[in-house]
Amino acid sequence: TSFEEARDELTAELAGEIPRRMLNDMVDDIDDLLAAGAALEEVASDTAMQLATIDFSANSNDGIAAYDSFRKIANATNEKDFPEINNLSDGGIFALRVNEIVEPTLRPLDEVKTLVITDWTKEATLKALEAKAEIVIKGFENSKSFTGLQAKSETEALRNNVFENLPTGLTNKIFKLDTGNATSMRGTSSVFVAGLDAITTFDPDTAENQILVETIQSQIKAQLANDLMTIYAETLREDVGLSINQTAINQINAQILGSN
Repeated sequence: TSFEEARDELTAELAGEIPRRMLNDMVDDIDDLLAAGAALEEVASDTAMQLATIDFSANSNDGIAAYDSFRKIANATNEKDFPEINNLSDGGIFALRVNEIVEPTLRPLDEVKTLVITDWTKEATLKALEAKAEIVIKGFENSKSFTGLQAKSETEALRNNVFENLPTGLTNKIFKLDTGNATSMRGTSSVFVAGLDAITTFDPDTAENQILVETIQSQIKAQLANDLMTIYAETLREDVGLSINQTAINQINAQILGSN
């Protein structure tokens, strides 16, 4: 590739490299400030960090709350915890402080009356459908058919099949059934009933299944190798008396990644 053809790509890479290097240089200074007991307000005043406040809850997904790493740290932080530097998935960094934990409170009935009625009606309907489903299940187990219902039949279904409009987890429940039994699962606004007519024995000699068996065997071998290496490393560490500062290793790895 000629330089002229690669110019735009190189420019974009360098444009991202400069702020990453600047950020890595800032981390040590920010760590020192936090270790010395500086408040986040002081850190924002003395560095390029930006100070912001967020009302964080389980439903927060805007701004910095869209990052999994932020949500994980925020959920695990208490009011008495000291702020520490943590990494974001896009190369950014953040430190947080919990100012206050507000316990859940009930909203006034006037505000939620319509929602309460809707939810109660939905729940009562689903419970009635679940009671009906139990009758349908008993009927299937007695007659091996869904009498009076329009049932959809699936043949040669596999564990990894995705069936349209079925609730997540119903397939797993079906594969735990014995032949001739049925089960049910609640959906968003419906209750689904499924019965098992027959179980096809796995044939390891077909071309498709041979590939599946080889894949599973490879996964097992890889997992065993990883487990053995972990056991060996832990045993060696205990025998020699070594200790590893995983936090320091993570910070060094982050700096290496940022400088590459």
